[in-house]
Amino acid sequence: LSFGGSCPGFDVSGFASPLRDCTCEVEALPAVDARVGYNVATLTFGPLATLAEEPQYFRIALNTPKHMGSFGIWYVASKDTYVLSDNPVFNKVIPAIGPFFVHPIMVSMMSMATPITSYSAYQALNITVYPRVNLLGSTLAPPKVTVISPTFNKITICRNDAPTPDLSFVDPGTTAAFCELLFMDNMNSYAHQSVTIFVGVENSDFPVDAELWRVMVQSGDGNMVAGHSFAGWPVYTPLRDAFIVPLSMEYSQTNELQVFFRPTATTPTEPRMVVAAPEGFIFGEECQFEIILGFPSTGVTCSIPLSEIGRNLFSLRMPMMFVFDAETFYAVSIYPLRNPFPGSHANPLDALPFRLDLLAADGSQILETTSSVPTGPYLRGF
Repeated sequence: LSFGGSCPGFDVSGFASPLRDCTCEVEALPAVDARVGYNVATLTFGPLATLAEEPQYFRIALNTPKHMGSFGIWYVASKDTYVLSDNPVFNKVIPAIGPFFVHPIMVSMMSMATPITSYSAYQALNITVYPRVNLLGSTLAPPKVTVISPTFNKITICRNDAPTPDLSFVDPGTTAAFCELLFMDNMNSYAHQSVTIFVGVENSDFPVDAELWRVMVQSGDGNMVAGHSFAGWPVYTPLRDAFIVPLSMEYSQTNELQVFFRPTATTPTEPRMVVAAPEGFIFGEECQFEIILGFPSTGVTCSIPLSEIGRNLFSLRMPMMFVFDAETFYAVSIYPLRNPFPGSHANPLDALPFRLDLLAADGSQILETTSSVPTGPYLRGF
């Protein structure tokens, strides 16, 4: 927060009892003053000024950098220039009745590998917070940055690799756990700076939609709070015994996949099975399949939906009134699939992850999934 180096907003117009015979100047507090670092607008009263019990009013303009805010307290201080002319300290201080809060537009970002969406999976992530407000350290009432996970996630690790600020891990190993950075004496963070927290978290052991993470910045007295949210990831019911057997994992070959899986729960009617091949694999425009096990002998249809990286999806849809039954094995051969061209991947093709999903009829909801599907031996003619 800044007065801007002058008092362009010093204004008494419209007040019934305006401040008179007074000049305004912006200056810094002297170094010997305990409140050094505060922004100060000094009003100097001329010889004709009179200050009594009747209040007198004025306006003054304040500036903050774009998107930044302020946690603070107004102070009014005075000194008699005739009696204390040799003393640079404003000796009569009146703190404001309440806090002065300019709400910052906070930013927080999460970086992590591709989320694992299965039950109880462990995720490691870095959360970087730009509070956009000055946090001045205090041992008695430290300001803080708090990271709170979605309701059903369980934070198991909190770590701050920087030497300051102090890190507090509250209720570890429970769904109520949260991480808290405490800014003690000499642990200041300024509005243009950021802080990063390493967080380890476990997924819930049941399916949930993606929920919000919450980051909060709070003044030491708790009266001033700013927050920001960002999206987490969903947790899906895991497919059991999911397995894919490609006929070839050589570059530029025409391929065929045998797909095996066993649902955990019975699906709604007309579900879809979708195989997502790694980037560079391309399914032919005319989809074909052969039922091996579990699927009805007639009525199943296939399609090649487009994804953001091309024709790497293969979809099979069950006929009307049919479901995927819980604990039932299903197997199908799908084709044609063109393997990537040489040089398109640094690693062997068999190291690339496939994915298998069961979707609701309209394709908008994942019912069961695997984050990646094991690929088996390349059994030609299986």
